[in-house]
Amino acid sequence: MMNTKLNNFIANLSRQKKLLLFIFIGLILSSAEILNAAPGSGTAAITPSDDVTVGSSGEWTITYTASENFSNGEISLSIPGGWTVPQSSDSSSSGYVTVSSDGILAADPISIASRVIFISIDSLTTGDTVAIVYGDSTEFSSGQATAQNSVESAIEFTVRSDPSGSSPVAISSSPVLNTTSDEIDSMIFNTSETSVIAGDITDKIRIQTVDQYNNPSSVSSDQIVNLSSSSSEGEFSILGGGGFSDTSSVTILSGEDTTSFYYRDITAGTPDITASPQGQSWTDAQQQVTVNPASPLNIEITPRDTTITAGDYARFTISVEDTFGNESPLSSDQTIDLIKAGGDFYEIYDHSTSILGTVISSGNSSKEVDYINTNMEMNLGYLIVLDDDSSPPDLNQARSDNLNSFPY
Repeated sequence: MMNTKLNNFIANLSRQKKLLLFIFIGLILSSAEILNAAPGSGTAAITPSDDVTVGSSGEWTITYTASENFSNGEISLSIPGGWTVPQSSDSSSSGYVTVSSDGILAADPISIASRVIFISIDSLTTGDTVAIVYGDSTEFSSGQATAQNSVESAIEFTVRSDPSGSSPVAISSSPVLNTTSDEIDSMIFNTSETSVIAGDITDKIRIQTVDQYNNPSSVSSDQIVNLSSSSSEGEFSILGGGGFSDTSSVTILSGEDTTSFYYRDITAGTPDITASPQGQSWTDAQQQVTVNPASPLNIEITPRDTTITAGDYARFTISVEDTFGNESPLSSDQTIDLIKAGGDFYEIYDHSTSILGTVISSGNSSKEVDYINTNMEMNLGYLIVLDDDSSPPDLNQARSDNLNSFPY
């Protein structure tokens, strides 16, 4: 009944009134569509979409395509961290932003808050686009934007939309870019500084080729790397353990950015080890290795051979050493017996009471004592220092020959 009455009503209208009625209905339907437009609609793409070299500058256009009509709406674009902060006030400064559209933008469409670019839109119809140029260099090349310094995949330039308001929501798929390393600038150690017992072999040590931002950067062909140590006793090997074989170089294979080796040394200390790329101007890699003495094994005395004046004190150092001659600190107090041919020993701080032995304290590797002889000994004298302590380590005795004295 209602449809019949409506049809009769329309049929009785003049042609002009019918046209106005249909226009009015169309406007109502169009307004309803806008009012019901969903935030987060639309698609976006970025050009160029090629991989970006870290730290390089350029211009990128992010194009938003509306999938429904806009009226007094808004889109936004978030610039990733590490990239140039966007700005729209100075075309000669980096990160300059401009916008254009085949729809109708607001009178002053761009506003920026930190890394987020907001674009105010008067109206768009489905299929219309908004092009945001980030790093616009049309007027000045200095307006370009600069990419982040770290290598990363799928860096998202988040696009949000709201066709009928100012509360944009992220679209279903925002455009992404990848950053890649720059050309090789230097070599680094990518393993921490290590320590090793004298005579033992280190854990694996790795070196790496990197760009100016320390991102790994592969060699384009096999690259020989020369190895050296500030210790004359330092040795390198491609293999560890029983396969250790002294070498002066290693190779980074084409397409790779790392290689490894092992190190051995018998001299306690902190030698510098250096990796130098053969035939390249890249910066060398350098790192310290801490070589700790091996277990205490021998007692030594210095000076080994000497001549003293009768009645004068001579100072001797008694040292505990490992098998390679490095002073080796004791883990507990160690008593050392002193045997001499004539004369007397004294603690260096007490010349009133002679001693027949002394103690090297835990954590130390040496002790000084004073010796005096008032009689001339023309024949070769001798001094023996030996370990007579029942606690370990069982140290080998040391002997100092040719301890002579002569009168004034």
